[in-house]
Amino acid sequence: SGAGEALLFNPAGALVGAAMANAFLLLDGVWTTPARECGARDGVVRAWVLEAVGGREEVIDPEMPRRCRAAFLTNSRIGVRPVEAIDGRPLELACASIRRRYHDEVFSR
Repeated sequence: SGAGEALLFNPAGALVGAAMANAFLLLDGVWTTPARECGARDGVVRAWVLEAVGGREEVIDPEMPRRCRAAFLTNSRIGVRPVEAIDGRPLELACASIRRRYHDEVFSR
């Protein structure tokens, strides 16, 4: 399908994250990431985003990614990377300031 990453859901249908990264979705104006009790990884970049930028952990059902305005992925290798589309639906690239801040705080030391 040309996708660069896949979203993973647990057996109960809740989003866990991406195959190789944690996921953040912009839902109702708030950056939202899957709750750890759903199986989300406790990544260091994920923790940085929650502390530095805020947001919330939540059980994310399969319909929520279909209605998010924007999304980004995090892991120690890629840092903060925007998601351009979900299921072919273009998303806003709304994480540029988070990406810059992460780069400035982590790599500019």
